[in-house]
Amino acid sequence: ETHSGMYTPPFSNEPADYKQLVVDRKRKLDALLSSKTRFQRISEQEDRSDVPADYNKCLSKGKYLALYRGIDVCKCPEDLVLYHQLFSYAKPATVIELGTFVGGMAIWITDTLKLLDIPCQVYSMDVDLSQLDEKVKQLKPDNLTFLSGNSNAIEETFTAEFLSALPHPWVVIEDAHANMGGVLRHFHHSMKEGDYFVVEDTNPLTAAGVGMGMGMGGISDGSSTHTGTSSDHDQYEQMGAKQLTELKGFLKELEDFYSVDSFFTDMFGYNCSWHWHGFIRRMK
Repeated sequence: ETHSGMYTPPFSNEPADYKQLVVDRKRKLDALLSSKTRFQRISEQEDRSDVPADYNKCLSKGKYLALYRGIDVCKCPEDLVLYHQLFSYAKPATVIELGTFVGGMAIWITDTLKLLDIPCQVYSMDVDLSQLDEKVKQLKPDNLTFLSGNSNAIEETFTAEFLSALPHPWVVIEDAHANMGGVLRHFHHSMKEGDYFVVEDTNPLTAAGVGMGMGMGGISDGSSTHTGTSSDHDQYEQMGAKQLTELKGFLKELEDFYSVDSFFTDMFGYNCSWHWHGFIRRMK
């Protein structure tokens, strides 16, 4: 506090200092974006995270409670920030989402791209589109197409002819967790330098199923905790290494083509999200 008793923030209010703060922040950002170690081969990556294991349980609770425009979106705060940043920098002309669920994330993607003034067509595929939320059906964004398809027969929905007509850059989001290696290899044949894969839920400590952790810890009113009744949502089972192992196998096989973009994966700490090594750029 000053002698007058007024609060003094932990930084100067002088305009010159604010100006320098902006300069320093841009300098540091530019250094990260141009760093020689930004893009890393999978052989250079470590299977670890700066995020404490127990924090994944807390994230799981909030993730499955989160709504966007009244629709389940099933994403953590870090996910939404990282996707927003990825779209800002990559400026995709095509986004492909595998694993629609009820459609909340597809709506968020289309809205975010419009907010960023990025002309882009979004294709969201699921094996069962009957679960689309009614609000999603009512919204009908003009830049969003839902496709019925099966990741185990990905070539039937995303044919070579269809893919050849889609403008680049691409962001391909694998969130269906079926035939991951086959799916990634299928899109590999059509991807170009600057395109991205985002492979979700490769953190082996994340929840193995939708809704896990929603009831954990009850609801706090600030003075006490109400645990409610027991249910399957109170249980927390870890995903395990299957997703991570499959992703690493693909990246090792095609290590000359793809690098992990550490600007995104490590934005909040090493492997900061549920998607270890999961933001992947085509390098050539």
